Amino acid sequence: MRKRFMVRGNLHGSGFSAAIFRLVRSLNLRGWMRPFSKGYEIQVEGDEGTLRGFESQLLSRFQLHYSPFSVNACLLDTKGDASFRLLDPEEDQPSGRWMRPDTCPCPDCVGEMLNPHNRRFFYPFTFCADCGPRYTIAHKGLLRREDTLLGKYALCEQCQAEIGNSRDRRFLHTFNTCPICGPGVELWDHRGASHSRQREALIQAASVLDQGRVLAVKETTGFSLIALATANEPIRRMRSMLEKPLQPIPLMIGSPDAADAFALMSAEEREWLLSPMAPSVRVKRRESSMSLSDLMAPHGNQLDVCLPGSGIFHLLVNLLNLPLAVISDTGHRLPYACNEAEALQEFHGLVDYMLISDLPLLRSIPKTLLQRIGQEKQVLKHGVGIVPLEIQIPVKSDQVLALGGKNTTSLGLKTEDRCFLLSPLGALKDGASLDFFFDGVQDAKRSFDFKPDSLEADVDPHGLTTQYALSTGMEVQQIDHDLAHIMSTLSGPSETDGILGICFDEGIGKDKKGVMGGGELLWLNGTAWQRVAGFGSFWLPGGDHALDDNRACLFGMLHEAFGKEMWEML
Repeated sequence: MRKRFMVRGNLHGSGFSAAIFRLVRSLNLRGWMRPFSKGYEIQVEGDEGTLRGFESQLLSRFQLHYSPFSVNACLLDTKGDASFRLLDPEEDQPSGRWMRPDTCPCPDCVGEMLNPHNRRFFYPFTFCADCGPRYTIAHKGLLRREDTLLGKYALCEQCQAEIGNSRDRRFLHTFNTCPICGPGVELWDHRGASHSRQREALIQAASVLDQGRVLAVKETTGFSLIALATANEPIRRMRSMLEKPLQPIPLMIGSPDAADAFALMSAEEREWLLSPMAPSVRVKRRESSMSLSDLMAPHGNQLDVCLPGSGIFHLLVNLLNLPLAVISDTGHRLPYACNEAEALQEFHGLVDYMLISDLPLLRSIPKTLLQRIGQEKQVLKHGVGIVPLEIQIPVKSDQVLALGGKNTTSLGLKTEDRCFLLSPLGALKDGASLDFFFDGVQDAKRSFDFKPDSLEADVDPHGLTTQYALSTGMEVQQIDHDLAHIMSTLSGPSETDGILGICFDEGIGKDKKGVMGGGELLWLNGTAWQRVAGFGSFWLPGGDHALDDNRACLFGMLHEAFGKEMWEML
């Protein structure tokens, strides 16, 4: 018998194809497998019992191990294939490609980087079919090596042999690389002069940090600033990059056990910390963490703790064995430094050295930030390991591009029965941020091969994303600002029966009547909703300059309620 399986799901860039190949060979089936934009087409021949066993494995074990996928199967006429082959994708592919998020290096790859007897010893771009960059290096849906930034690097014989060896964990992993055929790293000073390359560059970079200096690091996800978390002066310099001066600076340590010296973590928080997406986790700070700089989290009892999320950081942490302060996103400067020349200009006077790679920076993504509220996990920032976040919706829809509000802007897209939330773009405040927004819109269309039929935007007519949407001449659905905030905290439409949503948004959004809103109470019931109450107005100390300062809002509300007595109460 011969059977065709149309497997539809976000599987490119995973070990799915290698696992299918091994399964087919073990069952002695014949036929072929070919990728297409939304999955794989598999045709196999064999006896009825063997084909039934293959289908059972596909629908059980594979469904548990890989991203959710659907399977449509049908019988075909036999063709008498002599073996099982892997075919190249057809040139004309339907629109709506999907892409997988990046993940941190797996333990096997980290072990190779730290093994002096391995050919990838101290090579930071060590990854395999189960880990490494995906979305950040992809020009479009991951079908072939030439679709990614690695396309300019020709494979060496050893890497090619690994790809062709069905017993190797890099089997069919076309994004394979090593020190011979992959990207390299260099250490530059603040003027752009190169000091060292490859392994020596990493060793000197660790020495720079050990001397209490600030280092800028270019990775596939963007530029980061790092320094020792125990030194005040470099952290003071790094804080000048932050829009909100009191927000915690992520603390990078080598293991969850190492974090116990600085933070109090529950079992769930330790588990989140070890996730393949290598998030920052906001936890309670340990009062006795005297060795840590107070500037890591001024006036706060919380710390953002993370493990190394890339090969470069794994190697630096291994060399130093000291806690590091890491800023991977500042919202208004770092995302636009997309090449070394721009970074040198943006970081002038702020960094002493730069550790850069010759792999171009395609798109910037911040680090994912999690925290625990009660017993629930809350995602404060969608970033590396999550973006593009795939969300299944129950009904098919048009091709829609969602543009976000005017602050903490993100992009989202809907294609057929799936939604994708893309990377945060930050606030739109100046020409540079607007250029970054337009680049993000074009990148979303190009990388997902996506042509929107309509747009979704904020209802506030003063929002730049709304003005852009209305200027396109396309159909635009405008979403109430506060309703969008409330809906973003819910996991799905089924939860909207009898919900009271309280939205506090520092008075910068307007409704359809042009009324300024701040604290709103919305009642959600099924598909209907209404605004049932609102916070009273209050004076804001600092005026418009304090809109992003939660302390100003707090003091303003306390003064409204208690007057001058608030000072005695405090």
